[in-house]
Amino acid sequence: MISREFHTAIDKWVKVDTWHTGHPSDDERFHQLLAVAQSEGARNFDVEGFIDVASELAKRHHASMQEEFLSQSVHEKALEAEAIMSYIAYRDRQQI
Repeated sequence: MISREFHTAIDKWVKVDTWHTGHPSDDERFHQLLAVAQSEGARNFDVEGFIDVASELAKRHHASMQEEFLSQSVHEKALEAEAIMSYIAYRDRQQI
């Protein structure tokens, strides 16, 4: 389940036209949304929820873009998010 705060962070990231380009400002917004996810518990990162919300918002904000491109872009970022959150969860376990 995606929290309202996490949903808002995803929306802030994906509504910008360049969200999928890897521009430093886009990466910063992406990392900010991961910080929100971390504050909610890195071990419980909901990658499917992330994909669902990011896909819905990408389609809403960028209706003129091809749906396949949006889907592929969301899935690539979901893999990145999952890897980062997995590392954070691992790191947190090592500090116990």
